[in-house]
Amino acid sequence: MDHHGDEREQGNSARDVEYGLRDVRRRTTYEHRGSSSLTPGQTMEREDFTSWIYYFFDRALEYLMGMVQIQSEFTRLRLFVRQWEEIMGESVGRAVEEARVKMSRAQAKFDELEVLVACVMALAEIAYLHVEDLTVFIRRRTRFSPRRNRRIVDISGDDCYAWFGQNPSNMHLLVLHLRVPSTFTTPTGSIYTGEECFMIYLYHVIKGSPFTEMARFIFGGDPRRLSEANILFINHGYNSFFNKISGTSMEQWLPRDLDLCRRLIYDDLMSGAIEEVTFEDGQEVDREWILHRFDFETF
Repeated sequence: MDHHGDEREQGNSARDVEYGLRDVRRRTTYEHRGSSSLTPGQTMEREDFTSWIYYFFDRALEYLMGMVQIQSEFTRLRLFVRQWEEIMGESVGRAVEEARVKMSRAQAKFDELEVLVACVMALAEIAYLHVEDLTVFIRRRTRFSPRRNRRIVDISGDDCYAWFGQNPSNMHLLVLHLRVPSTFTTPTGSIYTGEECFMIYLYHVIKGSPFTEMARFIFGGDPRRLSEANILFINHGYNSFFNKISGTSMEQWLPRDLDLCRRLIYDDLMSGAIEEVTFEDGQEVDREWILHRFDFETF
């Protein structure tokens, strides 16, 4: 039996678990805010439940003190009954009977307080566990595969064509003509190469794969970093080629011929019509021509 293997497995599983104290969101990195931070509402909730813990313990202590007093009174009555029976015999039967009634009442009250203390302590424990959940985090460390395929030269020709529909030389030309810089830097200081941002963006657009799948099978690393790289390239494209994607490219590139282009398109649309045919159970029941008429100044 491989005891060393079991020990290694237990050691790895222990290292995969991470413990710590929760903090406010502004002092927690964004990737851990779901498990390590507290919202303002949760902070207030933790303070409220902490005050409830003290309240429940105070009540339980009061009930315990009452139980001690009842137990003392019960012991005193029991000694009283025992001594009187030994000394006086049956001549004090009525007094003894009254003492026993008081003992029964004291025992019943003691039992009620015991149940009440148990309930109050249970409530205190529930509040304590909730406060503990809002104070201490326990999460498993996520282990990602190594980063890979972050440069065009690292990708084979077959994979390059299968992933991007281009050969490596055309990919280099795209990097050049898209004015991709050597590096991108995020507001938080993270640095990415221009090539990896370009390839991550292009693969995501062409394949439509989620970043988790892209990280697992293609690029490795943390999928949240792929999302960040994708946004960096989108911002680069928007800022660098706004004239081509803004919807006013004709006005920017053909300012003198814009009205001519509008007139040609307008005349072509106005010279035709749309035929609309309605069928029911495979039989034609209606046919009409739809003519669109627009004012040229608003077209």
